[in-house]
Amino acid sequence: MRPDKAYRVWGDETMTRLFFTVIAVISVLYGLAFLAIPELLGQFYGAKPDDPNAYLNIRFFGSALFSLGLIYWFARDFTDRGAARAVLTASLVSNILGVVLNVWAATGGLLNSLAWSSAAIQLFLALWALRCLQAGVREPA
Repeated sequence: MRPDKAYRVWGDETMTRLFFTVIAVISVLYGLAFLAIPELLGQFYGAKPDDPNAYLNIRFFGSALFSLGLIYWFARDFTDRGAARAVLTASLVSNILGVVLNVWAATGGLLNSLAWSSAAIQLFLALWALRCLQAGVREPA
């Protein structure tokens, strides 16, 4: 499918396509980093250096992020309104949960202050997904 044909049925196709592109790149890059260097990234967030289980879980998280990134990348070319709305809704829910978990972990001392930057990024992405969903509610002209 040609990219200029994508989102013909969607409210603001440029904003939605850009959202899927940005979140795909972020997810793939973070996913690859968590897979490749979990010890370094884990220590940035406050994981103990002698906990191999933590680093295994970080790698699982990285594989999930990488897979989500691929879903978002392929979603850029969706022409089906329901499919695009489903991925946007899932992204909204995922990012809201991420904000809640990061705030909880930061205030509870489970993660260090980097959790606040993760929460901020996820809040931004949640608001952007919500905006895309609201734009998609309008019927195309």
